[in-house]
Amino acid sequence: MALFSLADEWTIELDAEFERRVEDGSLVFARDDRAVWIDLFEDNRSISQKMKMLRENTPQNAKSWKFAQNDLTKFGYLERDEENENSELTTFSVALPGYALMTFYFDDESSLGWALDCWKSVRFETDI
Repeated sequence: MALFSLADEWTIELDAEFERRVEDGSLVFARDDRAVWIDLFEDNRSISQKMKMLRENTPQNAKSWKFAQNDLTKFGYLERDEENENSELTTFSVALPGYALMTFYFDDESSLGWALDCWKSVRFETDI
């Protein structure tokens, strides 16, 4: 795994084989069978206010995760996109000054563990 800087404070660990590009304003890491779309947002509301807003659009029957990790609160949910025949893990990593929206796309359902591990590697660190 390689550490990728997303912005001054945000990082993620991904396989080194991923190609990095910007598409439609999103940072994208992709390879044949997997992709990660990333958007970073500034948002000065409290973490609980951000979490409430982000959870509002969760599909009703989606499998979901919520946990705290370091100074982040994380929430995500899994959907199956039948039209594109892939799985999508949509995740939010929420810090005081904003949040990271990351969607992990993968063809094989056995790759869910990979997506969860990559999401768990997301960090927000400021120099104090």
